[in-house]
Amino acid sequence: MSLLRTLVCHLPVLSLGFSLGCQNDVTGGIIFTDPAHLYWQLTLNHHAITMALTPPYNTLRLVAMPQTATGAALIDSDRTTYAVSDTNVSIDSTGLLTAVAPDVGVKIIASQTIGTVTHTDSAVVNINAIPTPVPVFTTFVLTPQPGDSARSAVSWYDGPLFVYDSASLLDQDGQSIPNTQIFETSSDANILGMNGNFGTQYCSAGICLLQQIQPGHVIISAEATVYGVRKVTTLAYTVGWTLEQNVDVLPQSVAGHATPISYFRPGDDTVAAGAIIWWDSFLGVQPIDIVFDDSAAVQGVDSIAFDSLVSGGGFVLNSINSTGGNIQAFHDDSGFVGPYNGYLTGPQGTLCFPYACAPVGRARRFPTPGTYRYHSALTEAVGVIHVLPPFQVP
Repeated sequence: MSLLRTLVCHLPVLSLGFSLGCQNDVTGGIIFTDPAHLYWQLTLNHHAITMALTPPYNTLRLVAMPQTATGAALIDSDRTTYAVSDTNVSIDSTGLLTAVAPDVGVKIIASQTIGTVTHTDSAVVNINAIPTPVPVFTTFVLTPQPGDSARSAVSWYDGPLFVYDSASLLDQDGQSIPNTQIFETSSDANILGMNGNFGTQYCSAGICLLQQIQPGHVIISAEATVYGVRKVTTLAYTVGWTLEQNVDVLPQSVAGHATPISYFRPGDDTVAAGAIIWWDSFLGVQPIDIVFDDSAAVQGVDSIAFDSLVSGGGFVLNSINSTGGNIQAFHDDSGFVGPYNGYLTGPQGTLCFPYACAPVGRARRFPTPGTYRYHSALTEAVGVIHVLPPFQVP
């Protein structure tokens, strides 16, 4: 009996609402299972497979391994069952894959039950009709999209920003091997997701979409089995602070005030040095001004910079934003109401970007790292902006 349980079992217990096992590890019908023996996941030995119709490249053995949470193999396991999405690939009860006809993206599902717990894993198969000799898979490299190597800034406008990496799968002569499958995973899907599929994805044509969620460091791991040769590779990736952020000016009811008082949402932001922040005011919100504690360090924003960095093309920023420093009182009197999925809804139900509709917003750029506090002299609203080097992330 552990010291903790010894102490607990000698304490007076008053209506605890639960029972303690004070003699054995099996009490009250509850069996305490060693976590080292819990069935946590099922893992295939291949996930992204490219096959040929030419023997021996037309067959491949899949092995499904039941594992604990630490990745240790569970020896006492049941038989694995397999299901295939297309008849152009067959698989027998032992996990032997056989290519039947050319195809792309055939999915294999492996399933295994231990006790009352069932887990699955999957693989995706491409089958190519290629002449001999079949290429030998020799080199596997992940490359980030052009720009700052393996680093990019997260975007908060209209949701997380999609970027991509490209995979090079080369043969013995340094030539690209066409029509291959790739399987990628993210070491932290809360920082970098995989094309809307949380932490994993299959991708082909050498291009894999990545979904930036929040700033941080991750490792992208990639796997591919091409004509019987399996390779893995990794890419260290950093998601930096955003270069653009939106702050809504919204009304709230405050005790002692006859009318709603405006406030900033979010009122506490962290952005990259050089970021543009814009404040949106919506119909029905009282006029609000923005006074910075250090207005000299806050720059104006011209339409070209706004168009290229924030709007993505096609929108013109009001010229009133070109001057820096404090922001004079403004409010929305356009007749547009919102927000609606990041847009404003017009009187006739039309949609438009705020700055294209009417002068309902103001923007400023923050080029220098530091903490910028601001407030409204007209209301009780306060806010703070933390400006950091773009890739100084947790």
